[in-house]
Amino acid sequence: MLRSEIARRAGCSPETVRYYESIGLMDEPARNGAGYRIYGERHLDQLGLIRTAREFGFGLHTIRQLLDMQRRRTAPCREADELVAHQLARVDAKIDRLRALRDALRAMLDSCPHEVVADCAVFRSLSAKGPAR
Repeated sequence: MLRSEIARRAGCSPETVRYYESIGLMDEPARNGAGYRIYGERHLDQLGLIRTAREFGFGLHTIRQLLDMQRRRTAPCREADELVAHQLARVDAKIDRLRALRDALRAMLDSCPHEVVADCAVFRSLSAKGPAR
């Protein structure tokens, strides 16, 4: 399939395919007699893994590691499990930061008398040190 077809099937743009190919995440496709790149199911699988891993928040370096592992079909998946565990810890930490941010915003609203800007807790809070990190 041509780049436009693989992009359509993967739900992304041809530019996205070109980018992932240019940084070496996808295997080099063969070329037909006219010089057009021809992508196969292997490329579609790679693109699917890349896009799904991006949705889970994995960085390009980690995705490269996952793709390398995927090519070694009989290798133990311990390393992949470790990468996922590390990403899970990052997500948990982000959730903790977001909860703290939510609590700070809620406290800001709860402490505001909702009358005039001069007495507004929102401006006092925003002018102070900001939310805890």
